[in-house]
Amino acid sequence: MQNVLLIIFGVISILALYTGFRVWQTEKRHGPTGEFRTVDGVLLHFHRRMPSSVPQGLPPLVFIHGASGNALDPMIAFLDHFDDAYDLIFVDRPGHGHSERKAAKHSDPMQQAQSISALLGALGISKYIVVGHSRVAALPVVGFLFSWTITLPVAERLANASIQGVFSPDAAPVDYGEEVKLPLLFRPSSFRANAQDVANLNVRLAEQSRRYSEIVQPAVVITGTKDSVVWPSIHSDGLMRDLQDARMVVLEGAGHMPHHSHGAQISKEIKTLMMSLRSERPPN
Repeated sequence: MQNVLLIIFGVISILALYTGFRVWQTEKRHGPTGEFRTVDGVLLHFHRRMPSSVPQGLPPLVFIHGASGNALDPMIAFLDHFDDAYDLIFVDRPGHGHSERKAAKHSDPMQQAQSISALLGALGISKYIVVGHSRVAALPVVGFLFSWTITLPVAERLANASIQGVFSPDAAPVDYGEEVKLPLLFRPSSFRANAQDVANLNVRLAEQSRRYSEIVQPAVVITGTKDSVVWPSIHSDGLMRDLQDARMVVLEGAGHMPHHSHGAQISKEIKTLMMSLRSERPPN
C-alpha cells in the first residue's frame, strides 16, 4: 500500500512539475502585447487601435470574446475588415488572456460586464457598440489538484481536434491555435476561470434574459444555420423575441465561428448598424 501511495505521489509530482514548466514556457513565449489598466479591483489587458484621423461621429467598437478564448480571437477575425477610421477595442475578459481575476464574482457575466464598463469609463468612453460572441465549452469545474496535473498535458493533445469541432462545418484558419495563443488557456488559473464561467452559465443567462426586453438600443443578431454549439432556434430566436429593436442575419451553412468564415459580411452588417445609429442622432 505504501509503495502504491509513493507511486501516485510521484506521478502527481511529475505532472505538476511538467505543468509548471509548460506554464513558464507559455508565458515567456506568449507575453502580453496590449495595454493594461486597473479597474474594479483587477488588472485588465486590452488592445486598442485608435483612428488615424478625426472620428466621424462613430462610437468605438468593443469586441468581447467567448469562452475558451481571449481578445485575439475577434482581433484576428475583424481587424482587417475595418480601416483605420474606426476605433477598435479588444478586451481580455477577467481571468482570460492576460487579464487578472481576483474574486469569485468575476465568474458572473454581469460582473465581467461591469469591469469592462469600468475600463471603458477609465478610457473616457461613455458610448460604444459591443460586438459579442458566445462560445460555450463543455468543460467541468476543476479543482486545484486536477488543473495542476491532468488539464494541461491532456488539453495540449486534444486542442487541434477541439478547434476543428468548434469551427465545423467551416474550416478553422491555418495556425488558429498559434494566432490566438491558445496555450494561455491551458494554464491552471485560466482553465479554472474558464470552467467557473461555464459551470453556472445557463442559470445566469436565464436570469439575465429576463431583462432583455429592457434593452432599447438597436441590435443585429447574426447566426449560422449549422451552429451546433449555440443553437439558433433557442438563442437567436429568443433574442429576436425579447429585444425591442433588432434584426436577424442568417448565414446559411455557417457554424459557430462565422466571424472567421464570414468576417467580411459580418463586418458589413456592423458598419450598417453603426451608420444607422449615427443617422438617428438628433442635430446639435
